[in-house]
Amino acid sequence: MTFSVSFNGVGLSELVNGFTSIERNFGSTWTNNLGVEGTTRYGQEFINNYSGAKTITVTFIKNGIPKDWIRIRQRFARILDVTEPAPLIFDDEPDKVWYAVPDQLPVFSEDIVTLRATGTITFIVPSGYAVSTYTRKLNADNSGGENGAIIVNDDQSIDITINNQGTLPAFPTFKFTHQSDNASITIGGENGVLVLGSQEQTLIDTKTTETKKVESQWLLNPSKISQKDNFNGHFMTANDVPNPQNGQLLTAGNLVWKQDGLRFQDGGPMPPKGTEYLCMGAMQQWTIPADKVGDVGTANFTSTFNIWAQATKMG
Repeated sequence: MTFSVSFNGVGLSELVNGFTSIERNFGSTWTNNLGVEGTTRYGQEFINNYSGAKTITVTFIKNGIPKDWIRIRQRFARILDVTEPAPLIFDDEPDKVWYAVPDQLPVFSEDIVTLRATGTITFIVPSGYAVSTYTRKLNADNSGGENGAIIVNDDQSIDITINNQGTLPAFPTFKFTHQSDNASITIGGENGVLVLGSQEQTLIDTKTTETKKVESQWLLNPSKISQKDNFNGHFMTANDVPNPQNGQLLTAGNLVWKQDGLRFQDGGPMPPKGTEYLCMGAMQQWTIPADKVGDVGTANFTSTFNIWAQATKMG
């Protein structure tokens, strides 16, 4: 079976007849910083060390005649022309990606006697390490296995042990699904404690007290405005409402609901003569409702949306 190598999404194996050597070595180059000689009786004081960039060298062969080699030189020149580190993946480690860039001069020696060309490409990995192509999940189903363990204590606190199977520090992503009313989530680690929510909220007869300062609410859920029928029920037109940002931006036009969301239909009637410079458009307005304790407004508000704009007449 042919050994395969890909760079920046291109299979290099398809361009050559085979790879003769690959030099990946052990890790990256280590540099050790030592103290001045003579300050200690034996040896030198160790200050620190660091790992530099990693070099990977690939050697391959290509059979043919000089005319055939013209194309491969052009193809490799185009493939290696990258402006930032690109994925370098080897057949024997498909779950690892080296983000690399070509380094030094790629060599391509053509032997017209044996009709065999030999090529050598040197890649440099600035980070010095490979990253995984997949993410492992630790949950109740695989707890106690190779990924780690989740243990629920008598006081309902949870101990999580994560097995990092790599050679460098890894930073997990936590996903919580609330099974009941709660006030806060507290995460304790070796570097400190992170608290989400408020521990001041109390439970009375299994019902969470409604204290505005400790409870988040989703007052406006855009996912419910996914169909034309819902659109007409949730939004009110704002043709008679002045633009709150700029009075010269006319809003007498119309928006319509298409399959993928709101779309601009028309800009409304032309402005009076002499005011053609005014911008025409459309606006929709929705007043955010009060929360469950009757208050309107919030100190912290987040609204996520997409904007699509198009200039239909230039000049």
